[in-house]
Amino acid sequence: MSAPDLPPTSKRPRLLVLEFWGLGDLTFATPFLRAARERYDITLVGKSHAALLLQPSFPDVRFISFEAPWSAYRGKYALWRWNWPELLSLFLRLRREHFDAAFSVRDDPRDHLFMLLAGARERYGFPIRGSSQFLTHPLARSNPQQHKVEDWRDIGRALD
Repeated sequence: MSAPDLPPTSKRPRLLVLEFWGLGDLTFATPFLRAARERYDITLVGKSHAALLLQPSFPDVRFISFEAPWSAYRGKYALWRWNWPELLSLFLRLRREHFDAAFSVRDDPRDHLFMLLAGARERYGFPIRGSSQFLTHPLARSNPQQHKVEDWRDIGRALD
């Protein structure tokens, strides 16, 4: 993990963004981040390359590096290999920050549970396999076959 615990920089709502995947997925997030940073203090949790790619364009977004074990190409279901102390430490750290809202653009129940365990008050996402129980705002895609860019737009609309 990177970035020390920092106190809130303003009284604006605090938004937790989860994006544990690749460079292309992060690139799709840029229009959303550009719009959301006008209203929210944003913390993005993602792989270490997230900060390298986006920090120059988004110096006001806080990045926390975390290699989510469920986003690995191999061994993602080998739960005994996951770094449980690191994961629990991250949950405790995020809970202390009292996020007003969190979302994941992925229809991944692990991301949805992550938001709940991180203590985000409002949780937005596209539910799958019963994961709506972890979300306060389960969303439906505008079009079931849409591109990931449209998923970001749907999340943006839900957050206003």
